[in-house]
Amino acid sequence: MWINRYVVSFLIAQGMLAPYARANPESPSVAPTASSAKPKEDVQVDRLIGNMVFTDRVTKFKQVVPVTVKETNVDRTIYSSGDVVAKDGRVLQIRVGDAVFRPLAGSLWTLPLKSGTEGRARVELLGGFANQTFGSIAWKARLTQNSQVIIDATIDYRPIAPTGYAIGMFGTWTANYSNTSELPDISLADIRGSAATTGGVYNFVGIEFQPLTDAVPQIDREIGTMVFTDSLTKIAQILPLTAKESNPDRTTYSSGDVVSKDGRVLQVRVGDAVFRPVAGALWILPLKSGTAGQARVELLGASHQTVGTIDWIAKLNQSGDAIVEATVAYRPTNQSSYRVDMFGTWIANYGKRRELPDTSLADIRGFGHHGGILNMIGIEFQPR
Repeated sequence: MWINRYVVSFLIAQGMLAPYARANPESPSVAPTASSAKPKEDVQVDRLIGNMVFTDRVTKFKQVVPVTVKETNVDRTIYSSGDVVAKDGRVLQIRVGDAVFRPLAGSLWTLPLKSGTEGRARVELLGGFANQTFGSIAWKARLTQNSQVIIDATIDYRPIAPTGYAIGMFGTWTANYSNTSELPDISLADIRGSAATTGGVYNFVGIEFQPLTDAVPQIDREIGTMVFTDSLTKIAQILPLTAKESNPDRTTYSSGDVVSKDGRVLQVRVGDAVFRPVAGALWILPLKSGTAGQARVELLGASHQTVGTIDWIAKLNQSGDAIVEATVAYRPTNQSSYRVDMFGTWIANYGKRRELPDTSLADIRGFGHHGGILNMIGIEFQPR
């Protein structure tokens, strides 16, 4: 998505998963203490129940994603975030930063949480990997100084890169279930992967769930979905798309795209980045083949002001669809606060004459001191 991958070179490590170990059957030493988290019983299907605020802790990028109930029945509730909770409170799928896991053996926790309970699960990573990916989650529920029950988990998994090599991912995840929701109020993933001569891949994502209240206004009705696909790992993520605001001047989309009523593109999503021109201009819709331009742009959501350029041209492809071909350059900071020179291409197909591309593909790479950044994200817009 909208989520960054940090690498220095291609992966060269290959190996087997760590063997699965059963949870310790001994009774916990801490007396069970119930948390206030209780499964909700009266959730309306397809109703917006809140937003998830995703924050990449390296780049400080934030993205607000609507959360809906996709399905509820006598057995379980399925959320658009990927989380699934059984009616008896058992967690059947869980979002951990930019990944979603499902247990294959052992089990995850049960809501409401009880301090001192613990376990281990052998899990499968969901989301479109070309090769099945397994791992393990060892977890424990504990009481904090504020008398809240949280989950502390150690997680390992080994996704397979397109080259056929495994990425050894390992780290921690903490989730606070102090609210009366089946979803964590706050969670934090600190998971990284590396191999002998690689930089690594990171899952450093914090998530805050904001349930709808009088203080949190309901956003407009969903108009479709965006399917984000990481070209490196092949992980796919489906995100709801809404029109956050529409007025006589412009329409603002939850993806970060903004289009004026006369068709001028005022902000554009390029893979996992969103740009706004500060000089020059982007294209005008509907596209006219042969038009071209350059814009000096600002990268939105960065912890430090980041500027760059987008050189673009509109043309017709072999199928007769109107497309934009662009060369993109910008200099964000990496996890070590060093600037990274990012450079590459972005192609967007506006064949259906909508304000958002039907498909787009970013192939932008950057390397610098102490690590690099890749923006190799394909996006497909699927209208309702």
